[in-house]
Amino acid sequence: WTQSVGYHADTKRLLLAAALATIGHQNPQLCVEWFHKAREVGIDVNTFVPRITNAWGHHDPRAAIEWALTFPESTERLRAVQRVARKWKDQDALGMQSWVDAQLNAENPPDAKLLGLMQHMALEAVVQAARYRPDWENLLQRAQNMKDAERGRVVTLWVLQRWFYVAPEEATAWMEQNPAALNDVLKPRVRLLPDDEREKIDRVLGRLAVDQL
Repeated sequence: WTQSVGYHADTKRLLLAAALATIGHQNPQLCVEWFHKAREVGIDVNTFVPRITNAWGHHDPRAAIEWALTFPESTERLRAVQRVARKWKDQDALGMQSWVDAQLNAENPPDAKLLGLMQHMALEAVVQAARYRPDWENLLQRAQNMKDAERGRVVTLWVLQRWFYVAPEEATAWMEQNPAALNDVLKPRVRLLPDDEREKIDRVLGRLAVDQL
């Protein structure tokens, strides 16, 4: 119907995009079928991906992101994945973290840079949801098991910075038991948590002075 009405091609394209976004809420598979049919007949569907994944992501963010990652790297794909990832981390941060870790440890990650961004989003959500009292050792074990050693060190440092600020004795004990987790260059940076992050943690833990409230 959107293509049979007597409007300008650009208007018909916008109508089709809106229709697919609506269908994506109810029947994402049918939406994807129509998306491919539209592309086959020459309709420019590049900007449809964020609309469809956003609708799909309300119900199944993992499937929506997996579909988006089947497309070549582009601004539209980046926008689509970021938008759905924000939904996913709020719905199930641990599930998102596990999926991202599995993707990053695969032989050929679809987009390591984008997955790294998602990993940070999920990790931050997990820590904040636990009110800065997560299973720190589990998070560090995940980091140590990462196939990409450099990325593993980045995640290890991020986790240790927050753990050290919350419970320095526990974090220090872990570092002493795992001396190879960070090299000598990174170890001093465990104490260098940004001020805004310190204040955020203090607010959650109720450690702010009265004049700071």
